[in-house]
Amino acid sequence: MVDFIKMLFWRKDLDSSAKWFDKNQPAQDRFWELEDWCEELEERIIKLEHTINELNNLNNKINSK
Repeated sequence: MVDFIKMLFWRKDLDSSAKWFDKNQPAQDRFWELEDWCEELEERIIKLEHTINELNNLNNKINSK
């Protein structure tokens, strides 16, 4: 029961935050811009991790010979 009440308070806080963003378009635009930037960085990190794994695999093959 206590968890349910906590969730209701969290929902109220989230709703008030959403309303604030709806009323403040410049803040909303900046938020979306930052979200897009974070997604781009995430994609670049995934590519870098993939490249590093390939290089490590190649290095392991060379060192095992």
